[in-house]
Amino acid sequence: MSQHAATDPRAEAFLRLLTIMDELRPNEPWDEQTMETLRPLTIERPTSWAMQFYATMCRR
Repeated sequence: MSQHAATDPRAEAFLRLLTIMDELRPNEPWDEQTMETLRPLTIERPTSWAMQFYATMCRR
């Protein structure tokens, strides 16, 4: 790794993300996910985020 990458906060954050993913992967049943099990999350999460974003923007 270059010295620039070691001091770039974005690179450090990305490396932290990779470390977290490496730690989670063996402990979670990611491979057991199906379209049916993921569908509620793909609807619930963005909807929740959009509602929070809208509420924040309305307060301004």
